Amino acid sequence: MENKKTPRIWIILIAVLLIALAGVFLILRSCAASKTESVPEATAENTAEKQENEITRIPGQYEITEMVTGGKTTEADDLALMKEKGLTCMITLEADGSGVLNLFGEERELTWDEHSISASGKKMPFTCSGDQLVLTNGDSSLTFTRIK
Repeated sequence: MENKKTPRIWIILIAVLLIALAGVFLILRSCAASKTESVPEATAENTAEKQENEITRIPGQYEITEMVTGGKTTEADDLALMKEKGLTCMITLEADGSGVLNLFGEERELTWDEHSISASGKKMPFTCSGDQLVLTNGDSSLTFTRIK
């Protein structure tokens, strides 16, 4: 008797990977087309100090933990299966404003500041709270969690 699960797992893995890649590239392309919002200047020393503390805690290595594309969330089990197969999506942000975006093995150099990440000529706004970094555009988002 043949093992019928193995081909089905590969089909699911390939489908999830294609959906994930489409979602990542959709977000990257949409972010490039959207206008970036201006942030008002800090008016008090404590606000400037808080912003400086915020940006100094952002550098690190982050791994994708949630993906929402077109309002649909990729299941955690699917992301775990992809990781088992060596297909990961990671962002590394260095303190000097440089970094690397690794999309399932394809690496791109990036630059970043406290409001956005720029890679391949595309600027993507992000938020960072605690150990989570979130790239959002409309009803699509990528959530990364700090691993280092």
